Amino acid sequence: MGGPSPSYPVRPLEDRRERPWGFLGLIGLVLALAVALLVGPGLLAPGPSAQPSVAPSSDPHVVVTGTLGTFAIAFDYAGQAFVVSRTVGSSTIELVRQPLPADQPQLPSGAPIFGVSEWSAACPGLTGGEPIRILFGSMYPPNDPVYRGPAAAWTIAEDGLFVIVLEPGHVDPGAEIRLGTASGSIGVDARAFDYALNSGASQSSGCFVA
Repeated sequence: MGGPSPSYPVRPLEDRRERPWGFLGLIGLVLALAVALLVGPGLLAPGPSAQPSVAPSSDPHVVVTGTLGTFAIAFDYAGQAFVVSRTVGSSTIELVRQPLPADQPQLPSGAPIFGVSEWSAACPGLTGGEPIRILFGSMYPPNDPVYRGPAAAWTIAEDGLFVIVLEPGHVDPGAEIRLGTASGSIGVDARAFDYALNSGASQSSGCFVA
């Protein structure tokens, strides 16, 4: 497939040797391909972004999120109410106080809450951003828990109290949020937080619960 040979200016005989540019170019191409094979897959098809890291907590009633602070779930036996609190730095505030349903018997101190119950809470987030979305309640006994849903920090304690805090950012309204154990499960879609925000009971913290 060669064309006419290029003409060169007349030079002394020792300078008319053919330069091996083609051979050197071939070597360069092979080396470039070898480098591409080694690093190319990571550049062309990077892996999925890692989820925000969540620091572990020694208390199963406490969950530490990546950016929203620390959340705790408790049951106030004196007031017969679920309590969700949030700690940021050295400041702790009570976000939610949700009484037991009126038709449920009073619980003696330390007694587990049998069965399954859950509430959704929407709390003020960053200015102009999405609200903080929290799902909490109880599921007893809490054996073999499994969470399925959008990125979230969650925990369920040995007494069945659980709290799920969705990571900040947009969540598809139809996204399902589920927590299941060997004895039962709860499940809502993300519209539950919009319902809480628009129709839920207001809290002194600015949260809404439904």
